[in-house]
Amino acid sequence: MLVRRHHRGVQQGPAVARQGRGPGRQSESLPFQVIANEPLINDSISGTQVLVVLDLPLEIAAIFDRNLEGRSLGFDILPDTGDGISLMKHRETRSTWQLLAGRAIDGELAGMALTRLP
Repeated sequence: MLVRRHHRGVQQGPAVARQGRGPGRQSESLPFQVIANEPLINDSISGTQVLVVLDLPLEIAAIFDRNLEGRSLGFDILPDTGDGISLMKHRETRSTWQLLAGRAIDGELAGMALTRLP
């Protein structure tokens, strides 16, 4: 979700907010410029392995829990194919995933999906 971040009443520009889970629920935000330069970020917040993705042409971001069936998945963005669907590849199995849907469309993990976080 794209949000605007405020600091001492001054608007800092668009950012992607990621909210912590569990006790203490820490929240952080990533400035839009950071994810525009790196539209796929494998990260951790409050002990949860997260995936922050941005479809730059659509200016839509999503945050997923990248734990699936007891293992933490790592991803790399794939080059734009010109069909309007942004893709990523799981590093270990080389399965192809739709970026914004968080769903594997081919390979060993086809049909599996990551849990989208608020």
